[in-house]
Amino acid sequence: MFKKGEMAKAIKKIKKAIQLDPKDADNWIVWGLIMRTVGNYKSSVHKFNEALKLDPGNETAKQEL
Repeated sequence: MFKKGEMAKAIKKIKKAIQLDPKDADNWIVWGLIMRTVGNYKSSVHKFNEALKLDPGNETAKQEL
């Protein structure tokens, strides 16, 4: 959904993914990317920070911040 530009659907899907596995740093990164794409930068930063809490060495999350 994200790659297709369908942000509303992508947000619903990623929220479900987070509910199913809240400890998956990659899900938090994807959510951060979605939030940044829709212009919600504060939320985006929060999502990338959540990813780093779960995986402190995650280079993608570091770069996105």
